[in-house]
Amino acid sequence: MKHYDLSGLSVLLIEDEYNMRMLFRSILKALEIGKVYIEGNLEEGFKTCTVMNPDILITNWTPQFDGLGLIARL
Repeated sequence: MKHYDLSGLSVLLIEDEYNMRMLFRSILKALEIGKVYIEGNLEEGFKTCTVMNPDILITNWTPQFDGLGLIARL
């Protein structure tokens, strides 16, 4: 199996469900992502995204948690 060096990547996860945040955090840590930012709501996620400028953004997309609307704002 190939091993990729992901230590230079930064990822922002915006997820309102605690258990899903912890699951994603474990996965991103196992992948050895360099910097992982985690927020539990869209407004904090928006602030973090504009300040930290992550390489990858992972967010919900549901009627109650409009991650797609967040992406449009960025």
